[in-house]
Amino acid sequence: MSKANTLPSDEQFYKTPDSSYAIGWLAVDHLVRKYGRAKVLRLCQELATRGTDQSRRDLIMTAQLGRTEQQLFADLKRG
Repeated sequence: MSKANTLPSDEQFYKTPDSSYAIGWLAVDHLVRKYGRAKVLRLCQELATRGTDQSRRDLIMTAQLGRTEQQLFADLKRG
């Protein structure tokens, strides 16, 4: 996390799988602890079906969590 500046983009995720999966795991763990498993499962389902680009993902996350991906990343950086 210390070297990362943002959550990995779709393209970057598969180019750097070691760090991308680690960041992804931290993000999901954070979300489950903060919002609960059921809410995170609903978020994942919605993102999988409608989160086809960054603006849609941000709309979905804002509607369900009140946070964008960048705000989530800032939360992760703070620890």
